[in-house]
Amino acid sequence: MPRQSTSPTARARESARLIKLREALGVTQIDLAKEFKVTRNALGMWERGERTIPGPVLKLIELYEERLASKKAKS
Repeated sequence: MPRQSTSPTARARESARLIKLREALGVTQIDLAKEFKVTRNALGMWERGERTIPGPVLKLIELYEERLASKKAKS
């Protein structure tokens, strides 16, 4: 079942997390879209807050954030 639309504030926070993750990984929208198995247009709409990020993609973002944090802690 798809996620319900989120508030503009929540959507803006999710968009910021996605942008921060992509920049931390040092990849383009195209690269991250390929990694997430979505179109670049979908990723762009999520980053601009035009569409709600689906729950499974939010989970991917969370997993990547955790992995980056653990790498940072080790260095």
